[in-house]
Amino acid sequence: MALWQILALGVVVLLPFALLVDLHPRRERLTARGAPLQRDWHRQIDATLEDDEHH
Repeated sequence: MALWQILALGVVVLLPFALLVDLHPRRERLTARGAPLQRDWHRQIDATLEDDEHH
């Protein structure tokens, strides 16, 4: 195999895994000091409330 084929194969195989790790929705965004970033939005109310009128 040529070097460019090995590199291309590495990118094609490893890039999806790198993106999954980097863009995982449950991954907490941290500052450089390791503290969680402040979010601009407020958390939604608990979806288990019985008086929720959305059906």
